[in-house]
Amino acid sequence: MSHILKVVLLAGEYLNEEYGSRFYTKTQNIRRVLTKAYDNAFNDYDFIIMPTAPFKAYKLPPKDVSMKGT
Repeated sequence: MSHILKVVLLAGEYLNEEYGSRFYTKTQNIRRVLTKAYDNAFNDYDFIIMPTAPFKAYKLPPKDVSMKGT
């Protein structure tokens, strides 16, 4: 596994231990509201232009890169 993936997994485990399912529950609570808003928007329009990241994707580091290199 890459270093970044390990950091993401550790952060996810930490958040799960400290906060449980609090954030998941919040997202599920607003899911219906967001879905309804998108459905209403698509009743009037065929597509919606959403903002994107204002930069190009980073190049993947080589497999033997150190943690400092990432």
